[in-house]
Parts: sequence; C-alpha cells; structure tokens
Amino acid sequence: MFFRKNSVAISSVFEREPGFKDYRFTAKTVIESLGMEACRNPEDIRNQDSFNNMLRNEVDFFVLIVGEVKSEMVNEELKIAIAIGLPILVFAKIDKKDSREFSQKICDSLRQISPELYDAHITTFENCESFDRELRNELLNRMYRRIRMSPVIGVDPPVAYTEGVTLISNAKHRIVVTQNTSILLLGPRLGNTIEQDFYDELVKWLKKKRQQKSYFLHVFSLSETKKAMKSGDYDLDKARKQLIEIMDSACGNTITIRGAECLDTTTHVIGDTGMGLNFKIASQRYYLFLPSFFTKDKELQQIISGNQRVGNRLTKKDITTIYDNA
Repeated sequence: MFFRKNSVAISSVFEREPGFKDYRFTAKTVIESLGMEACRNPEDIRNQDSFNNMLRNEVDFFVLIVGEVKSEMVNEELKIAIAIGLPILVFAKIDKKDSREFSQKICDSLRQISPELYDAHITTFENCESFDRELRNELLNRMYRRIRMSPVIGVDPPVAYTEGVTLISNAKHRIVVTQNTSILLLGPRLGNTIEQDFYDELVKWLKKKRQQKSYFLHVFSLSETKKAMKSGDYDLDKARKQLIEIMDSACGNTITIRGAECLDTTTHVIGDTGMGLNFKIASQRYYLFLPSFFTKDKELQQIISGNQRVGNRLTKKDITTIYDNA
C-alpha cells in the first residue's frame, strides 16, 4: 500500500536578505531527513501560481522564516495557509545571542495579517545550526501531535458535543454548524451540562472581537426546531436574548443562519482543524471526527457551498417571528 509523504512548504524572502538562501536549504535538508517532502518557490517550483495551488491542495505544514525584510509575496502565501487552516510554524532570525527580540517591522506585518498567528509561538534562531535544531524539534512535535490526533468515533450525542467544544475552541476563521434542532435558537436542554458546554463555547466564539473577519454558517430544520420549542425542555427567553445580541453585534464575524423546512442531510460541524459528522447506523447514532489533514479544503468548500444553498437565509425579523409563534 502506498502512503503519501507529508509535504512541507517553505516560505521566506529568497535573495533580498543575507543568509536566507542558506536557511531555506537548511529547512529542505531537515524536512527531507525526517522523511517528508520540501517545497520551495523558486528552487523547487518555479511558478508562483503553481506554488499557490500546491499550498491549497497538497501541503500538510507551512514553515515561515522571517527576518528584517518584508515581502508581499510571502504575505500572500501566508494568507493562503491561514485561510485553509494549515499548521504554521514561524521562525524568526535574530542577531544578538540570547536575545528573543526580532524585527518590529516583521512583528507589525505578522500582527496585521493574523493577530492569532502573532500571538502564537514564534521560534527564534541565530544561524543555520540553531535553525536546524529548532526546526527539527518543532516538526517532530507537530508530527507527534498529528499522530495523536487520529480520527475519533464514538456514541452520539456525548462525543459529538465534547469533541465539538474542542473543534470550536480551536477555530479562528470559520465555523459551520448543521443541525436538525438549532442549539442557537433553542439553547441547551435544561440540566444538560454537555449541551451547555457546547452552547457556551459557540456563543463565546461568536461574541469574540476580531481584527480579521471570521465566517459562521448555521443551517437547521425549521420543523424540528419549532417542534422542540413546544417541548418545555429549553429556556427560550434566554436563548432568544443571546441570539439577538449576537446578530446585533456580529463582532467582526460574517454570520449566516439558514432554515430549511425539512433538513435532508448528515448533521455536522466544520472548523479550522477538522470536521465532525453525526450519523445513524441501525438504531444507534454515532459521531466521527476527521482532522483537517484527512480532508482537502476544496472538498470542505464544496460542502460549505452546498450548505449555503439549503433552505432560506433568516433575518433577525424572521427569527423573532419564530420565537413569537412558539
């Protein structure tokens, strides 16, 4: 059986800053010594469009090497990596021994592209030798985390909600939630702590203020949700107040809520780090989590695009009417 090697993209300035040709060669050497494939532009792929396409469809990790010189091309490559949720390893060249500070210009550039990335761990190095050591350690740590992050299958709903909390908390750019009964409109069932945790994490994500716009899409069954509203199992007044607040503030998110009279689809949650599916076999429901490296962004975008055509988009007035008629 053939298993595809993990592929690592290397992004940095090429000739505009002294030493960076050597750092790029060091990165390629380290990556290949660990049994992975290294991809650089222009050394390995001599076309920017081809390199960008490879980033979108074939790469598993993104190594960013920064110094004093800013590059718009490198910034564009980084934006692609962020948009599709690639694991990003950032390495910053420093000059002074034992110093952890690096270029303010690069700090500002990273912060402008992604505040979340800037707040993440950035590894510093002084020369090829220290870069070799740091890159090797970071890649091995990431590979170990990936091995541990295997697909999860379990009985639904407990696993669906606990894994869903992790999926939402790890998401910085997008969340898609498709359900038969809308937890946003209903809130958690009274006394159900598992649903409460999922609901709280989702509300926190939607209320978080961001410098970058994030995307949220929620699709649900109108008939099933309206039926659940009459059950007496939910605090509808509290859920209504919370949802209206979310829709009024938006907090830098693009929020789309769509309702279909009957929802003929497998319920699921999509985040930056993977996708969770709820499905039924015989009389039992199960949950399957697929980490992002088992899927390609192209396929996930097709799923999201399909969700965007389900039912009708609901305005705040539509949602208020649903509550009023409950």
